[in-house]
Parts: sequence; structure tokens; C-alpha cells
Amino acid sequence: MKTLKPASFSCLLCRSRGEFLKDYPDMSPNPFKHFLSPQSLLAVDTAPSHRFDDLADRHPDLEVFIWDEQKSDTENFETLVQSAIAGERNRLLVGGCSVDQSCLVISLLALGRGFDVYVCGDLIDGSKDEVFLLIERLRQQGAMIVSKKQVLAEFSANPSNMA
Repeated sequence: MKTLKPASFSCLLCRSRGEFLKDYPDMSPNPFKHFLSPQSLLAVDTAPSHRFDDLADRHPDLEVFIWDEQKSDTENFETLVQSAIAGERNRLLVGGCSVDQSCLVISLLALGRGFDVYVCGDLIDGSKDEVFLLIERLRQQGAMIVSKKQVLAEFSANPSNMA
């Protein structure tokens, strides 16, 4: 594998993308591979909020799992995992939940099971300080913090996401 050397970096700017990729085959020719896509996401929402309904309406491939707060966390999570496996989805988009328990529990359990977890920080219910502390805790554990607007922008920018 070749590594970039500081002296050669300016030369790369004048080379075509094709030439660059021949020399660095590990770099993907797909510029959209890191975008979120509704096909790989399972959105997790709590029953009363339905904050992902507009995303699901725009992108029918997005599946929304409703976390039933009347059931135990274990029961909910096992159902969630089965839904993710059945839909071949390896990323969870968490939002529409509260700081006190559900957002933390959902995210930590999913991270522990190997899911990529994206937390919509603007869709978490709680005081500003509580949300800040929760976001910091989840970020330390490996969750990616996003906003609903960011998710919408990524869905819209990626041509493979067009409904």
C-alpha cells in the first residue's frame, strides 16, 4: 500500500481521478459510500413521538422501529435486533427518545451488539445539560452524533437514496 508523502501531495491536485485511483486502489471510486442511506438504517423511535415519520414518507426504504416503553428493554431490544437482521440493516438511527433511559439504553445495547449507532441529538428529550452529557457519553462509546437535518441532507445528496 502506498502512502502519501507531503512532497507529492501538490502533484496529486493536477492528476486526474482515474490516475490517482490506479496508484491508490484502496481508495473507493464511489464518493457516496460514506453517506447514510435508508436501505442500511433502522430508525429507532419511541411510541408517542413518531419523529421519523417524515423521513420514512420521503424515503420508503427507511424502516422505523417503535420502541414500546410498556415492554422491558430486553424484550424491545431483542425485537429490534431481529428487525435489523431481517432487513439486513447494520446501522441504527436513534431519536425521539428521552435522556432518562431509553436513548442511553438503546444506544449502548446496540453499540455492544456491533451496530453503527447514529444519535439525532436534536431529537432527544431532556434539559440542555442532560442532553449534552448524554451525547458526550454516547460519543465516548462510539456513537456518531447527527441532527435530523444532516440525515435529510445525506439522504438527498446520495443518488442511490432517491425514492
